[in-house]
Amino acid sequence: MIKKALGVEGVSSTESPWIVKGDEVKTGAQIDMLIIRDDRVVNLCEMKFLSTEYEPKNEDELALRGRIATLQESLSFKQTIHLTLVTTLGLKHNAHSGLFQKVVTMSELFD
Repeated sequence: MIKKALGVEGVSSTESPWIVKGDEVKTGAQIDMLIIRDDRVVNLCEMKFLSTEYEPKNEDELALRGRIATLQESLSFKQTIHLTLVTTLGLKHNAHSGLFQKVVTMSELFD
């Protein structure tokens, strides 16, 4: 259903969570779900189950930018990362919400 909600139903892809262990030198990262598409786009999906709209804060943006940077290190330079929010009620727009290229709500998933 998420591929349909993202509008990539006809594109082959693989989906999985993604974890990189950190160490003394490198920061680790945990990504809820990656959709690695054959059209060279990678959807980095951040999932939030909330009873209100998700309102990203400065520390959320910093953490997400860190995950994006960590992921970029393991991808081909030809691949593009789209940050995708999957959440119950949507995104509250503020100074940090522009980081997301796509927002998928529960109603879109279970339509």
